[in-house]
Amino acid sequence: KGILYKILPDTNTAKIALEKGEIDMTGIQPKDYEKMKKNAMVNLFEYDDLHYSYMAFNLKNPLFQDLRLRKAIAHAINKEALIKGVLKGFGRPAELPSSPVSWAYPEKGKVYRLPYMPERSKTLLKELGYQKGSGKFLEKEGKVLEITLITSKGSKVGEKTAQIVQRFLEEVGIQLKIQLMEWKSFLKVINSKEDPKPFEMVMLSWSLGIDPDAYSIWHSSQYPNGFNFIGYKNDRVDTLLVNGREEVEKEERKAIYNELFNTIAKDIPYIFLTHS
Repeated sequence: KGILYKILPDTNTAKIALEKGEIDMTGIQPKDYEKMKKNAMVNLFEYDDLHYSYMAFNLKNPLFQDLRLRKAIAHAINKEALIKGVLKGFGRPAELPSSPVSWAYPEKGKVYRLPYMPERSKTLLKELGYQKGSGKFLEKEGKVLEITLITSKGSKVGEKTAQIVQRFLEEVGIQLKIQLMEWKSFLKVINSKEDPKPFEMVMLSWSLGIDPDAYSIWHSSQYPNGFNFIGYKNDRVDTLLVNGREEVEKEERKAIYNELFNTIAKDIPYIFLTHS
């Protein structure tokens, strides 16, 4: 006669509830896959999700206003290693603000990519004036290249991802500090009315709808009070977002979103990490 939807505090609690028969369905973490596969009580289904994880830059912060720094950070991250080490193979690299299972995703060969190229990262950082300092991190005018990444507590996948990214950035001379926050405190920071908002980088993920409209995340009008909490602004993107909402022909819309996704990716407001 109905469905009871329970909000459980973490994924481990949900897994235990499933094993005890207290709930009928839940998602599981990659680390639990082999164990659950052997459980005769459970039917296991695998599918690609309308989802992507990302690290985002506060574009209002002067440090990130040079595209070369954002590009250097992007080239330093090995996404395949994240999929292997964190998702246990259950994922694929993310390149765009969409999912490959979306009908609006560009065809193969028409996707802007920032591959893992740590030597390219080092070249870009050198161009920006960063030099080897007294320690293992790069410096400029006596100041260490140090960035703080905020993310929420409670997600082991998120925490492990941040730690692996931290090691990759260390390899090119960037010191990444990870700040884990309670969810309410985390939201208070990214929803702050300050300009710029009081963070440098943030790690999150988006679950997407079947329709590819992404106005609420990327339109410049959605800062500071909407989901565009990084302060992204591109006039062409604003136009495409409106056009995508007004067009009714599916193929025309697909062309609009193909240009939109690639235009955003080339601006590197986010480093797109993985699809789960």
